[in-house]
Amino acid sequence: MTVPFKNRWLIEGTLTLTSPLELRTGTSETRAVKGARDEEDKTADVALVQRDCGNLPCILGSSLKGVLRSWLAERLPNEKASIENVFGRKPQAWEKDRTKQAGLGGKAEFLDAFVAVEAVTVETRGRAAIERTTRTAAHERLFHGEQVPEATAFKVQVAGDSLTPHEVALLLAAFQGFNAEVDDLPISLGGGGARGTGRVLWRLVSVRCMDVDAVARWLGEPKPRPWHKAISDDPRTACDRAALADQARALLAGAARPAWLALDLTLKFDGPFLVNDPERVKEKEEGKNHPDFEPTVDHNGRPLLPGSSVKGALRAQAERIFRTVHGEQALSKPEDNRDGAPCNEVEWLFGVGGWRGMLTVSDFRERKLPKQPDKTFTEQEFVAIDRFTGGAAEGAKFKARVAEAPEFKGRLSLRLTRPGETVCHYHARWALGLMALVVRDLVEGDITFGFGAAKGFGACTATIKGPFGSPAARLCEALPGLPLPTLAPAATRDEARTLYSQAIGAALTSFRAPWEDL
Repeated sequence: MTVPFKNRWLIEGTLTLTSPLELRTGTSETRAVKGARDEEDKTADVALVQRDCGNLPCILGSSLKGVLRSWLAERLPNEKASIENVFGRKPQAWEKDRTKQAGLGGKAEFLDAFVAVEAVTVETRGRAAIERTTRTAAHERLFHGEQVPEATAFKVQVAGDSLTPHEVALLLAAFQGFNAEVDDLPISLGGGGARGTGRVLWRLVSVRCMDVDAVARWLGEPKPRPWHKAISDDPRTACDRAALADQARALLAGAARPAWLALDLTLKFDGPFLVNDPERVKEKEEGKNHPDFEPTVDHNGRPLLPGSSVKGALRAQAERIFRTVHGEQALSKPEDNRDGAPCNEVEWLFGVGGWRGMLTVSDFRERKLPKQPDKTFTEQEFVAIDRFTGGAAEGAKFKARVAEAPEFKGRLSLRLTRPGETVCHYHARWALGLMALVVRDLVEGDITFGFGAAKGFGACTATIKGPFGSPAARLCEALPGLPLPTLAPAATRDEARTLYSQAIGAALTSFRAPWEDL
């Protein structure tokens, strides 16, 4: 059946990275890397990011389509028919003949997003897993992968045939998911979303519609050219972006958002701080004056505490608390879990292979620029002592470049309900109580970050702003069985914050109960 032509839409915008992007291909490449411990083999398998034919990073249209559909379908279940019209539907049994299957192609076409400026340098980053017992880097657990640096902008184009204004508003509502920070959990692209990567900022540039008359004008041009250039140059195809954006906001006003809580944390370090960047370590040919340890920095060259480092330190503390409360045997080893489902509250909170945890940690960045930015970093000398002579060991002198007493700000977000759930799992409730104990230890200065904890590095105290998150009524619905008061729909922010604190307190009481009774 031929569908008569009605119109052709083109939505244009930009996605700007606010954290590094790890949109990988699933393949790797063996290449030389810095920081290799093996003197004979200084190569490693580096996971690759998606690139275009010009070897520049790009965002595949399929990646965009997948995260937008998933985010939108969860929040607007009543718009299922419209979402299937826009995004398509997988094959299903045909009503007239149950032995046959029929799918539905979506009206929207998501084009690959290419970089707006070609001067983009893809970075290679290393991450090390920490061994639980020794609290040092685990053997053969150093991973390397490419990252697209933050502040990189991508040009986004979405085309669509015979879309209705309502369906266009649905698309714009989905893109607003990238900017959701205040009233919802935002969309992240690529891998590592739970440790703060893949965050982007969406900006709508234009919305244009080519009707039958516009097509006739295009086909009547003396020199042929692509339709997307014709629609961009025709002022009569421009649509009212403000009106469509208002429709998108109206759609999201009644969205079925997941239950969530968040904390804004400020970490104030008392002394030197260093998260080593293995890609910047000294090579032999660089001489003695180059530091052996270099700090991880952001795209502006300022000190950075990666979300992965924060998450690893918090998980280690959570495991110690869990073993203290419930015994050494209560915590299974990661290799004991073969089916991908979490076995305990630590895994519910931080995740396990094949299962994303409740906690999302952003990168922690400088809260404000110091009065003397050029004096942020200092160099510190170290020397190993010969245990027999008591003097300096030969060839064991090294240097580290560190940040002196920085102050970072970041966010911890907890998703209490999983997709399709209105009530949180009972394990998620206990995990919320475990997280309360971890944050208490962080506030009291019991958790260190980065290099050299045994040498006085990485000690800090935390201050909390929050908690904040879902509306009070949604939180009460998601946490049944906890003794929470009922708040009016028009409750003030302070009243809602009190409810959040009581929810965490009640979950903490549940977590501290004898494990065998839960």
